[in-house]
Amino acid sequence: MLFKRTKADGSSTIHLRLVDFPGLADFAHPQPLTINTNKQDSLKAEDVFAEKAPAANVGEFDVQNVLFQLPATKLNLSLPMKSDRYTQLSIPPEVVLEWQSVAVQS
Repeated sequence: MLFKRTKADGSSTIHLRLVDFPGLADFAHPQPLTINTNKQDSLKAEDVFAEKAPAANVGEFDVQNVLFQLPATKLNLSLPMKSDRYTQLSIPPEVVLEWQSVAVQS
């Protein structure tokens, strides 16, 4: 789920939260999310739960600085998991466009 939070001072944050089934996969905190485009570009999103995650199967990443660098094409997310492994997610272009529209809304 991608969401935007606007604070009382007008500043905002945009985070991508990913949740897996408990006991099946645990995120390796504090590791960044890697976003790969079809042009082989690689962008990083900081781990919001670097200090303490609400649960081992929950990851949340700050995508505010990279969101508008993403092309409206298929993306591959590389999620850092415990045991030095990564889970890959393919994100279709329609979802990228939806994320970007959420980011520009007030």
